[in-house]
Amino acid sequence: MWFLGGIAAMFVIVSIAFGIKLATEGRLSLFGKGSQSVALQTSTSLPPDKPVPDNEPVTPPVSAATVSPGTSGGFVSGSENILPPEAAHLARSPVEASAAPLPTEAAHASTPAAAPPASSIPDVLEAWAADWTHKDVTAYLAHYASDFKPANGLDRQAWIAQRKQRLAKPETISVTISDLDIKPAGDKASARFTQTYRAGEQNLRETKTLELTLRDGQWLIQQERIGS
Repeated sequence: MWFLGGIAAMFVIVSIAFGIKLATEGRLSLFGKGSQSVALQTSTSLPPDKPVPDNEPVTPPVSAATVSPGTSGGFVSGSENILPPEAAHLARSPVEASAAPLPTEAAHASTPAAAPPASSIPDVLEAWAADWTHKDVTAYLAHYASDFKPANGLDRQAWIAQRKQRLAKPETISVTISDLDIKPAGDKASARFTQTYRAGEQNLRETKTLELTLRDGQWLIQQERIGS
């Protein structure tokens, strides 16, 4: 009998040792480990055909409500890399947002073209005299404003026809100006000078006054008269 009792005791010891070995290898559910594995498998929402092994650590999913304290607007710096472009700016910290350059009114305001100063009037009058000398009808008439008022009661169309007729003559013309006196007044100016006109046997020296107006950045003759 003592022999059978020894064999039974030996069997119990071997069974206990084998059970402990299986438990340490995770192949035997002890202390509720089997139910914990099932709970973890359910919380991680893995497909039913891919159970979680007992010996593999499981990382619980991060909840969308889990936000690090101290962040602005619930975003962590760097999270803009995973956001859509239209929402990426929400992930900026207040410091980054304030560092972005702001558009200024000066960047959008167009700079108006500067009006030519009255000091350019002598150049305009020299060009007017040169175009007259060269009999360049188009350039000469371009120095006059659309509302130019001719002397002697002529209307503008009659005056243009008269000027074209005179410039079409074959004789050489020479027009020079001297003793120029300019009196500017904003977009208006009065220019008084001595004009010397030579054409064939004619040699005229007289005082002329031109009333100028500034139109679209160009000084134009609005009125012309002989004398002061």
